[in-house]
Amino acid sequence: SVNNRTFGLHYDQLYSEKVRFISQSTFLVDHPHKIDRSFKQLAAVGYTFVKSPKAFLLVAPGLGYTDQKESVGSAEKDFGYGAYETASYAFTKALSIEQRAYYLGAFDTADSYHYTGYLGLKGQVTPSVAMTIGFNIVHDNQPAPGIEKTDYQLMSGLQLKF
Repeated sequence: SVNNRTFGLHYDQLYSEKVRFISQSTFLVDHPHKIDRSFKQLAAVGYTFVKSPKAFLLVAPGLGYTDQKESVGSAEKDFGYGAYETASYAFTKALSIEQRAYYLGAFDTADSYHYTGYLGLKGQVTPSVAMTIGFNIVHDNQPAPGIEKTDYQLMSGLQLKF
């Protein structure tokens, strides 16, 4: 998007075959949505419910923090709870479906929460190159005045594995 920059960092520390620590950080500037800056952080303990060559399911509840400044003058900092979830299923070695969800809510106010979800297909072209197409939904229940609460995006891309 024009006037929209996003930087994300995902850290995953495996402690055992089933348990891991996950840290998800996102910084963005989104002028079309009247956001001068937004920082979201989730620190969570994840549990792998399913891990096989065909299927994977991880759920990670934890603590979260958001700090957002809107160009209309509103600024909010919230400490709260959150969760990260990811699942995948491989139909064949070359075709799989992937799903991810990221949720943050505030302790002090029940009407402040953010949700990001993704569902997509990945086609493995070579062992290190894949094509992806997916659907993304982003929901903020306290957007700036005049901005829709929910955005829907159709995305496609190229995935490189190093």
